[in-house]
Amino acid sequence: MAERQKLRKPLRSAEKKDDFDKLDATRQLIIDEHGDTLEAAEARYRLGLSKLLRHKQLKEAEELFTQAAQTGDQYFAPAARVSLALVMHAQKRTQKALFELRKVVGSRKPTPHSAVALAFIVTILRDSGAKAEEVTRARGQQIVALRTLLGEADPDATEARAQLALQLAAALVDQGEGDEAKTLLEEILAAGEAIDVSTREEAKAALAAL
Repeated sequence: MAERQKLRKPLRSAEKKDDFDKLDATRQLIIDEHGDTLEAAEARYRLGLSKLLRHKQLKEAEELFTQAAQTGDQYFAPAARVSLALVMHAQKRTQKALFELRKVVGSRKPTPHSAVALAFIVTILRDSGAKAEEVTRARGQQIVALRTLLGEADPDATEARAQLALQLAAALVDQGEGDEAKTLLEEILAAGEAIDVSTREEAKAALAAL
C-alpha cells in the first residue's frame, strides 16, 4: 500500500497543476520502474490516450494500448483493447479492429466495457458496409447487454443508471423501438437534480429528436 501511494503521489500533484507533460513523464517512469504493477497497467492506458489525443502518435499509442490490454487488469485491459480497436479502425484495419472488440465482448456476462465495444462494433460494421442483418445482430447484442447492466445496477446509483439508460435509449431508437426509448428518457428527466445536468440535457435532446 505504501508503494502504491508513493507511485500515485506525483500523479496527483501533476493532475492538480494540469501539467500534462509531467503526467506523461511520470507515467513513463512508472512503466519503466514498476512495469508489473496495477499502476503500470493504468499508466500504459492513460499514456496511450495522451500519445493518441495530444501527440497524434498512433504507433506509440497502439503499442501502449497493446501492452495494457495484455495485463489482464479488470478495468484497464478492456478499456485499452477498445482504444486499440479504434486506432486500428482509424487505420482502415477493420477486421483487426472488430477482432479486438469481440475479445472485449467475449462470452462472459455483460460489462460496461463490453457494451461500449458492441456499440463500436455496430459503427464499424456500418462504416465497412457489412450486411444489414450483421449490424442488426450486433445492435441486438448491445441492447441485451445494456438491459442486463441496467437491471443489475445499484438502485441508488442514480447517475450510473441514467448513463446506461441513455445508451440503451440510443440503441433502441436505432433499432426502431422508439416507445421504449421514450420511456427511458422520460424516467431520466423525472429524476430531476439527482441526475447531472449534462446527462439531463442529453436526455432532453434525445427526447426532442424522437
